[in-house]
Amino acid sequence: MAPNKIKVADVLRQAHKAEKSGNSGEALALFNQVLEAFPNNPKAKAGQKRLAGQAQSGGFLDGVDWSALDNSAVGQLNLSGVADPLGLQTTPQKTAERGDPFSGLSDLRGRGDPEEAAALWRQGNAAFAKKDFLAAALLFRDAVAKVSERADYWNDLGLALQKLERHQASLIAFQRAFTGADSPAMVYANLATAHAALGDREEAAAFFEDGLRVHPDSADLVSALAVFELSTGRKSDGEKSLRRLVGIAPDNGNAWLQLGLVSKNEQAARDLEALDRALQAKGLNPENRGAALLGRGHLLAATQDYDAAFASFDEGNRILSEMRPFDFQSDVAEMDRTKRLFSEGKVEKLVLPEVVGSASIPIFIVGMPRSGSTLIEQILSSHSKVFGAGEAPWWTSIMREEAGSLDAAEAVTKDQLRGMRSAYLAEMTRIAGGAPFFTDKCLPNFKHIGFIAHAFPEAKIIHMNRDPMAVCWSMFRRNFVGNDFTYSNNLDDLARYYRLYRDMMAFWKGRFGDRIMDISYEAFTESPESGTRELLAKCGLQFEENTLKFYESKRAAKTASMTQVREQVYQGSSDEWRKYAQGLAGLQRALADV
Repeated sequence: MAPNKIKVADVLRQAHKAEKSGNSGEALALFNQVLEAFPNNPKAKAGQKRLAGQAQSGGFLDGVDWSALDNSAVGQLNLSGVADPLGLQTTPQKTAERGDPFSGLSDLRGRGDPEEAAALWRQGNAAFAKKDFLAAALLFRDAVAKVSERADYWNDLGLALQKLERHQASLIAFQRAFTGADSPAMVYANLATAHAALGDREEAAAFFEDGLRVHPDSADLVSALAVFELSTGRKSDGEKSLRRLVGIAPDNGNAWLQLGLVSKNEQAARDLEALDRALQAKGLNPENRGAALLGRGHLLAATQDYDAAFASFDEGNRILSEMRPFDFQSDVAEMDRTKRLFSEGKVEKLVLPEVVGSASIPIFIVGMPRSGSTLIEQILSSHSKVFGAGEAPWWTSIMREEAGSLDAAEAVTKDQLRGMRSAYLAEMTRIAGGAPFFTDKCLPNFKHIGFIAHAFPEAKIIHMNRDPMAVCWSMFRRNFVGNDFTYSNNLDDLARYYRLYRDMMAFWKGRFGDRIMDISYEAFTESPESGTRELLAKCGLQFEENTLKFYESKRAAKTASMTQVREQVYQGSSDEWRKYAQGLAGLQRALADV
């Protein structure tokens, strides 16, 4: 049924009935259905908030230490059963603050109707496909509450929970999906990934080893293992696993891309020959061909054939851009709306005496991808008082949820800001596990700096600056999964988006000035020690020697820079684009006055 044709009263009645019957997943899905068509419907918003409020009073699993959770899930999870660990992480939607009240996932023994359970599971799949991961988790939970012996239901519950950053609960779900040595490869991979997300590397390695003993040719397991190795600093092992992976699955474009990023010297030439054979094979779909061509570009660059490398990057991005063109309309509308609200002074401001002190102080890192943000976060998270939360999705999700209200708003009140602040801090302070500071490196938050500054008077805001040509060229050579960064597949779109970003930052700098801490990547890499000392001082942190040895940190890095942050700071990367200057002449002209 089309969203604008739904009978709101009927859907709301169904939602209230489901809620009274204890089917919170179904109820939430129905309230969300109304809100998709009518974002400001008061009854649907009240129902959604009520379920979230109930969620705050309990948890997916009573007794779980939620403070142990972090933001280190690997890859893009999907309902094929396992992560695609070689894709960059997509942005999950905001979950309710503590999940839905539920007691004892570990001990659950369902005795319900199998047909009802199957219907709930199908609804969960539909919600997951829409990226409504909270509704999906609730529906899968309701399904296993009725039929607890279905391993596939438990596995899908684990995937939804992992999307919600609920790694301890997802681990328990995957454990329920594990039926012994003959379990599917995807369950071994998911268990290993869940252990890795919780920092238990030995247990993760054991599940990879056991799984590969049973399923030696599983692409799922080998790809998850490769990311585990690369993200934890075992570059040589990760490189070997990537070659094993492309041998098993030569049609995996992202595997070729990741291999291209790490392969060097004579080995790069041998890998290039193997990739060219794979590209000649039939059946390579456009998405995998596009990603593989990006990998080919990196391998050609490693052999110093820069003209051929540019041609391969260009062709790969042409294929990917045709598949997923970027829609500027929503971003332009969001930025214009934000500027209007702040230009007209319609956003109230919280000040320190008005806010309840949080257990942890946020350090927001904003800017464009490939601007050095992972380096800065890795340095900060090496400090004893800082927890690195990575690309935390929660503030972006809150802003998306508030978009309908903000579009119609005459003003944004202090009460609204308090609500947004409270929802964010409830999630982040739990993830931070009691650390006095935490980093949030969700870069698109540059669009929300004004709201952040007004809602978090105590927060630190770091804006990463890097040469625009270096940023855009580096993005052009990567394959960003999801819709938020598909402008990177087209040089004209890249230039247009970069100008939008710089215009938004100029707007914020005009209003907040030194409240925004600008860091030049080039200047920082020229003098990393003095830059680190200045960074820590501005964040209110004492200098610690560990921050100069960030590359030795045991913290897993799960971004496109996961191999670079395992190395010491090096200079000159911002000039890499000059090797391709002829092909980038148009981009250079478009960015000349930025």
